[in-house]
Amino acid sequence: MMGKVNFGTDAYVLSNFSTNKPEGSFLLRHEGLVEFHFFGKKDEREQVRTLMEKAVKSGRIKGYRVEPNYFHFEVEPSLRIQHLKASEKLPVIVGSQLTLECIITGSSRMEVKWYKDGFPINKRTSHQRMWTAFVPKNSQDQFTYLLGFDRTDILDAGVFTCEVVEWGNVDKKQIQIYTRAPPQPKLTPLTATVKEDDRIELYCLLQEDASEKFGYTWLKNGEILNPSKEPEIIEDLFRTGSRMVITSIKSSATYTCIVTSSAGRTSRNSIITVLKFNQNIAVCPMQHFKGLIWNLTAANSLHKLYCPKGFKGTVSRYCNARQNLAEWEDPDFSGCLAKDFIEIRNRFRTLEIGYIQNNLSFILAELNQYLQRRAERMYPGEGEPVVDLLKDIDTFLHKQFVHKGHIDDDTELILDIVSRLLTYPHLIQKQSRLSKIHQLVLNRGLMTPGDVQLFHRDTLVLEKKQVVGGGVHILSFPNLAAPNVDLTREGGWRSKWLKDKLNLTVDFVQFLPVRENVTIATVFYRNLSLFLPPRILAKRESEDLGVHQLYSRVVGIAMMVGRNITKLKDGAVKIRLSLQPNEETVDSAHILTCGRIDYSQETFQYFLDGCHRVSIGKQVVCLCDQIGTFTLLLSSAPTMAKEDIQQGFKTVTGTGCVICISFLCLTLLVLVLSWRNISGAITALKIQFTSTVIGFYIIFLRNLCGSLSQEYYPHLVSLLAFLLLGAFCTLLCVVLTVYVEFVNLQTIHHLELKIVAMGWAVPVIVLGATLAAQVPDGFEFESWWLIKGTKFFYAFLSSGSIVIALYIMMYVTVKTELREHEKFDSTILKKVLNRKRLVNCSLCVLVALIAGLVIFIVFIAYAENIRNITMSLTTRFHCPLEEIIHALSLIAYTIWLSPSLVTIIYFLW
Repeated sequence: MMGKVNFGTDAYVLSNFSTNKPEGSFLLRHEGLVEFHFFGKKDEREQVRTLMEKAVKSGRIKGYRVEPNYFHFEVEPSLRIQHLKASEKLPVIVGSQLTLECIITGSSRMEVKWYKDGFPINKRTSHQRMWTAFVPKNSQDQFTYLLGFDRTDILDAGVFTCEVVEWGNVDKKQIQIYTRAPPQPKLTPLTATVKEDDRIELYCLLQEDASEKFGYTWLKNGEILNPSKEPEIIEDLFRTGSRMVITSIKSSATYTCIVTSSAGRTSRNSIITVLKFNQNIAVCPMQHFKGLIWNLTAANSLHKLYCPKGFKGTVSRYCNARQNLAEWEDPDFSGCLAKDFIEIRNRFRTLEIGYIQNNLSFILAELNQYLQRRAERMYPGEGEPVVDLLKDIDTFLHKQFVHKGHIDDDTELILDIVSRLLTYPHLIQKQSRLSKIHQLVLNRGLMTPGDVQLFHRDTLVLEKKQVVGGGVHILSFPNLAAPNVDLTREGGWRSKWLKDKLNLTVDFVQFLPVRENVTIATVFYRNLSLFLPPRILAKRESEDLGVHQLYSRVVGIAMMVGRNITKLKDGAVKIRLSLQPNEETVDSAHILTCGRIDYSQETFQYFLDGCHRVSIGKQVVCLCDQIGTFTLLLSSAPTMAKEDIQQGFKTVTGTGCVICISFLCLTLLVLVLSWRNISGAITALKIQFTSTVIGFYIIFLRNLCGSLSQEYYPHLVSLLAFLLLGAFCTLLCVVLTVYVEFVNLQTIHHLELKIVAMGWAVPVIVLGATLAAQVPDGFEFESWWLIKGTKFFYAFLSSGSIVIALYIMMYVTVKTELREHEKFDSTILKKVLNRKRLVNCSLCVLVALIAGLVIFIVFIAYAENIRNITMSLTTRFHCPLEEIIHALSLIAYTIWLSPSLVTIIYFLW
C-alpha cells in the first residue's frame, strides 16, 4: 500500500520531521502544499489516516502551522509490473508492426525506461520507426506504457526490459523478442552463356532452416512457367529447395525463382544467354581470375557469381565488345561484404535504429582498423560498401546533437578512413562513390566545431574556417598556423606534397547583411584524379563538348551560413586559385584551362564556365566567381570553334536545299512543257505538288542564309503549314483521282476539277481556323518554324495525321480496285498497270516527304544536341573531328535529297 496525504501550509520548508511507523517521505510544493507519502501494509491504512487527522486538528506539525480546512488522503497500490507482453505472435516477421505493453500498478509519479539487451533505447535516432506512449490509469488502477515499432528490423531481436522507478523503488520485467525474415534462397547459376540445344540445370536452394514449409514458383521472362506446355522440368528437392532442368534450351530467357514462407517471399533471377548456331557472336573465354572461375560469356553481357569464401553477396564482371572482339573488364566486388565488415555495419545499424549498445567513435575505430588490415588486399570495388557506410554515418551525425569532443574524434577517424580508401585506386570504381566521399569530406569540415581547424592526411588536406557575416573577408588556405597543427613533432605535417594555394574573398555587405556565423571548408586532394577517367568531356554553358584530361590536383570549397549549406549569388565570392600542373610545360598544340566539377548528379561533370586562367607557369592562377570544386583541364586536341561547326552544318543543309530546289524546278519545267500533250487532273496534281515542295524548300533555304526579323515569323509559319498540308492533300487527291477513273460516278459534274480544288481547300480551312484561334494570344512568335507547343504545330500535326490516315485508307481501296480490273477487264490493262505504278510511286513520295519533314524538325529543334553528339563521338571512338563531320555531311546530303529525287522519279516516270 502507498498512502498520499496533502496538507495546506504557510511554510515552504519543513525540516526535522520523522515518523517511526509506517515509513514515509514528503514533497513540498511551491503552491503551499505538502505531500506525504507512506509505504506500508494495506491494513495500516486506517492507522496512518488517524495520525494525519490528529495532526490536522491540532493545527501544527513540529512547530509548523497546518491549514485545518484542507486535507486529502488517497491510497494507491504499491509499485509492481504486472505484465510485459508483445502485441504480435512470436517470432515477429521483419517489416511488420510490433507493440510492447508494460502494465504497471503504482502512483502517477513513476518513471519508465526501456532497455534492449541491457542498453538504453533512444527512439530519437530510430528513423522515426520507434515510439513510446502512455495510457492513463484504468478502472483496475493499472498504468500502461507502450513501446511501439512501425516496422520491425532483423536487429530488433533480443531481450527488452521495462524498468519502472518510483520513490526510490525499482521494478523491472523482461521479454525475449524473436524476429523472422523472409527466406534467402541461393539460385545457381546467376548467369550463364550456353549453346543452342545444350542441357542446363538451375538450383534454387535454401540457406536457412528448412523445418517449415516453403513454396517454390518459377517464372520465365516474368510469366508463370507451365511445365506441361514448356520444355522446362521442375523438381522439388525435399527440405532443401527446387531444381529446374532444361534438356535442350532453344532461346535466351530470364528465369525467376520465388520462395514463399509465412515470413514473406523472396525472388532471385537467373539470366541465361543462348548462342544460336547461325549467329556469330563474340564471347569472352573462360578464365581463372581473383580466385574465381569466370565461365564463357557472350559479349555485351554481365557475368555474375557468388562471392568467395568469407564474403556474402555477388560479384559481377562485364564482357565488353570491341571491334568484333570480346574482352573481360575488371570484376566488380562492390556487392561482396566480408564477415568482419558486416559485423561493423550491424553495430552501426544497431546504433542508428535506436539501441545504444555502441558509440560511434568505437565503430569508426573498428572500421579504421579493418581497413588497415585489409585495404591493400581488398578486391576491386570492395571499398565501395565502406563509402556507403560512411555516408550513412555522415547522415546520422547531421541528425544528432553530439558533444564537441565526440565530433572532433569522429572527424579525425572519418578522415583516416577516407585517406585509406583514397590510397588504393582499385578500391573505388564508380564515380557515384567518389561523389559521396567528396561530399562527406566537405560536410565533416563544415560541421567540425572551432573557428579554425586543419586536418592533414597522406591523400588530402581539409581546412575549416569560421567568420562572422557582414563586411568583406579575405581568407587564405591552407593555413599552417592552425591551432591543431603541430609542426614541431615528427610527422607533424604529412602533406608536403601540397603546393596549391587558395585565396577567398567573400563580400557579405550586399549578399548577407545578417551577422551570422559563416563556415568555409576547403579540401585539397592528392590523387583523386587517379580514380577518374583519363579523358573526359567538358562544357562551357551552351558551347560544344570538348575532349579534355585532368591536369592538376582537385580542390573543393563549400560554405555554410548558420546551420544551412548555401550557395551565394554571383559576385559574392572571388576565388584566386593557384594550381600546380602535372607537368611544368604544355606544348603549343594543347590548351590549359581552369575547370569546374559538378558532382550534384552523383557523377563528375566538367564545365569551363565560372573560372578563367590569368597566368601560367609553375603555378597556374585561376580566378573563379563561385563556390565549387576546381581543377586544371588540358584539351587533348585542338577543338573547332562553335561558329565553324555551326557553319559546317549550315553549309551541308543549304547545299542540299539548293540541289533539291534545282531538281524540283527542272521537274516542274518538264511537267509544264508536257501539259499540252498530257493534260488532265493527274498532271495538274503533279504540278501542284511540285510547286508546294519548291515553296517549302525556298522558305527553309532563306532562313538558313540569314535570320529574318521577328515580325515576319507569323507569315512564314502560316506559309509553311499551308504548303506542307497542300503537299499531303495533293498526294491524297492523286489516289482519289485514280479511284474515280475506275468507278462509275457520272452523276457528279466536273468531278476531277473538284478533286484538284480539294487539294487547296483543306489547307485553307485549317490555316484559317488556326489564325482565328491564334488571335487572342497574339502573333509574337519566337521562331519561324513549327515549334512544339504552338497552335500552328498542333493544328498541322492533327490535320496532317488525318490526311495521311485518309491517304492510307484510299491507297488500300485503290489497290484492291486495280487488282480487280487487272483480273477481269483486259481492255484497259495498260492503263491499269500505269495507274498501279503511279499509286505505288505516290506512296514512296509520301514516305520520303515524311522522312524529310522529320529530319527538318530534328535539325531545327536539336541542332545543338547534334553538334554535341558529334563531339562525343570523337571521344568514344577516338576519331578526328573532321572525319565525323564528313560522315555526317554524307548522311545529311542523302536525307535532304531523298524527297526531291523520289519526286523526280515519280513525276518523270
